Amino acid sequence: MRKLLALALSLVLSSAVFAQTPSVITTIDNLTPTTITASFDMDENCTKYHILASAVGEMDQWVQMFGMPLRDLVISWSIGFEVDTTYTWTDMAPNTDYIVYVVAVNATDTSDVLTTTCTTPQAGGEGTSVVTVEVSNITHNSAVVTVTPNDQTSRFLDGVVEKAFFDEIGQDSLISLIMVQPYWLYETDVWEWLDLAEETEYYAFGIGQNAAEQWGEMTLVPFTTLIAGLNDAQSQEPTLFPNPATSSVALNNAPKGSFVEIIDLQGRVLKSLIVNSTSQTISLQGLESGLYLIKTTTSDNEKQFINKLIVNE
Repeated sequence: MRKLLALALSLVLSSAVFAQTPSVITTIDNLTPTTITASFDMDENCTKYHILASAVGEMDQWVQMFGMPLRDLVISWSIGFEVDTTYTWTDMAPNTDYIVYVVAVNATDTSDVLTTTCTTPQAGGEGTSVVTVEVSNITHNSAVVTVTPNDQTSRFLDGVVEKAFFDEIGQDSLISLIMVQPYWLYETDVWEWLDLAEETEYYAFGIGQNAAEQWGEMTLVPFTTLIAGLNDAQSQEPTLFPNPATSSVALNNAPKGSFVEIIDLQGRVLKSLIVNSTSQTISLQGLESGLYLIKTTTSDNEKQFINKLIVNE
């Protein structure tokens, strides 16, 4: 009996020696306002591991919602690796606490959830938040809007709104509406807005906050969707908004670098400029009421477009 007990104890101890729990060492290498870069080093008992990064508290909510153990959720939603690696998560939020989760496995065992905490740095500065807005590729039911924040912007919001609706409710009410469920952005946003109404006036807008959560000025860029049935070549032609215009007009969809001339009916060139934005604002100061031609020539001189503009003082 003593020999049997000794043999059983020996087997238990042997199993404890050989069944080593796998592990991974996590090192946070770099943090920016919107990225987390970490390195992962497997120990000799690890054959594979799963990694996931999430804001503090988020995974706890998912555990309660799905009724699943944290380890199972991490494995289900993670990225798996079988070698040491360095990985960068993007689209993170600035000034936010994150947890990097790791679950290590081998043929016979799975580790507990290993965690490493980190905090992304604050974006922006104490200066004025400024966002630029460009509209391109306008069709009868879509447009591409590019919104770029300056270095003082911590976060920003953007979107597209019908001009008639904006004129009715005003800027403050629009901000209140989008702040009900804000979708904060932190880096240049390029988005194709679909399902727009044809031949309709819109504003593409952007507005940001600095690091002190102070709002900058809202940037509004007007554009008008085209008439259904225009082909792709026509949809790329420059358009003017508003037209008739008073103090300024927006030249939309003109290729950057194009040469623009304002010509009166006597053929005199009254103003000229180089396009530096796909939604170029042109000052009409000094022009009398009347009909003018806006001639746009691409930088390679291969295409030329003529738009009629009515100026009302």
